[in-house]
Amino acid sequence: MSSKVSVIIPAYNSARFIEATINSVLSQSYDNIEIIVVDDGSTDRTRYVVEGIQKKDKRVKYFFQQNSGGPASPKNTGFKQSTGEYIAYLDHDDEWLPNKLEKQLALFNDTQSNLGLISCSAYIYEGKKMTRIHRLSKKDNSLQGLLVDSLSYFFSNSSMLIPRHVVEDVGDRDENLSVLEDLDIVLRILEEGYKIDFISEPLIKYNLGDSNLSKDFNRVAQDYKIFMGKYRNLFKKYPKAYSVRLESLATAQVLSGNLKKAKKNLIKSIKNNARIKNVAKLILALLSQNFFCFLFDARKRLR
Repeated sequence: MSSKVSVIIPAYNSARFIEATINSVLSQSYDNIEIIVVDDGSTDRTRYVVEGIQKKDKRVKYFFQQNSGGPASPKNTGFKQSTGEYIAYLDHDDEWLPNKLEKQLALFNDTQSNLGLISCSAYIYEGKKMTRIHRLSKKDNSLQGLLVDSLSYFFSNSSMLIPRHVVEDVGDRDENLSVLEDLDIVLRILEEGYKIDFISEPLIKYNLGDSNLSKDFNRVAQDYKIFMGKYRNLFKKYPKAYSVRLESLATAQVLSGNLKKAKKNLIKSIKNNARIKNVAKLILALLSQNFFCFLFDARKRLR
């Protein structure tokens, strides 16, 4: 008998896109699934859209909770309600290609038993326009590599497929984190001794969207500070990774208008890893916030 996959969809005011998101799961070539929509306090018609789909397909389950203010809580709630041997996540405005689950499960079956997570490449959209294809490559997926540049691996929420026992081993998503809680769970899986792998073929449609979370740069900056404190010992071992994360923290601080703290962290970044790019960022931060954002496309960098 084939293994069941529990697909957890955290939703907040997602009436505009949740039907397409759910239908992309119901259209999978692998059909032993349950879909768990956790509504994190929506005030729009999200409930009614999901309940309408439920009437047509009993694999869809709906749970409502008061708004938690972050993405981790509904994922934790969804896992507690799940029954599948594998856990997949899907953001409420993203979609899967029809063979996403089938291809990832085949890789689990063909590889070593201690594989803890499989990701995949993505078609990246901004609105209805596809801006680019993000392709993964077989590069070093060590702790150091992930700390240096998580975007190279594209471990977005919607790309992940994880065995249930691995989720149980690493524990709940960190509800203190917002934009970095997906990377956090990947690092924790690696710390538990599991391996990770990825499929270079794009199997999801990732929506850059207009998330309020991505626009709250004070919160993004706080997220980076929590994350860097949590992995302080790892960053001591990998100064390049520390430099890159300081640069991201400084970028969020520039976007939130806190130029004084941004300059301080850019200087620390340069001291840890003196790259020409960091020096240029410091000079531009000193000169102009708007020019800094334009030249480095800072808003997209932090999404």
